[in-house]
Amino acid sequence: MALWVLHKEALKDRVSAPEDGWVIRERIRIRTHGLKAALYWNAAAFGNCCTYSIYHEGSVIHRSYVIHRCFKFPFLKRNDIEIGPCRTEEAWRGRNIYPFVLKWIAAGELEEQGRAFLIISENNKSSMAGARKAGFQKMCGVRKGFFHIYRISG
Repeated sequence: MALWVLHKEALKDRVSAPEDGWVIRERIRIRTHGLKAALYWNAAAFGNCCTYSIYHEGSVIHRSYVIHRCFKFPFLKRNDIEIGPCRTEEAWRGRNIYPFVLKWIAAGELEEQGRAFLIISENNKSSMAGARKAGFQKMCGVRKGFFHIYRISG
């Protein structure tokens, strides 16, 4: 796995949605995300996380999780965020939704001097391409350790 980074200063162009309310920021709740997801994400990040979702005709077509500093990601500093996992439904892939949402999240969540991180598997070529389109750069390797704590590996 590799760690990808985007600095707040790298966001050159303003990100705007095609229409108001297109990307919705949500707290992770049992009713919306299911019991398993709500328990896992709120426990893993001590409630310091949210999702960004895109709906089409009542169905989720994309969802990205955003986590602020927590024990799972010891490399995150005070103003940093980790984005992921992200998922776009198969019927909607190839429409630049993923890079758009990454930029949208970084523009809205990052404070000055903040950085956004992604952890992408080395064999996930489409995620790497989307991250590059959004302005992310590959930084270094990362590995998942005990209790799913991610550590920089070189």
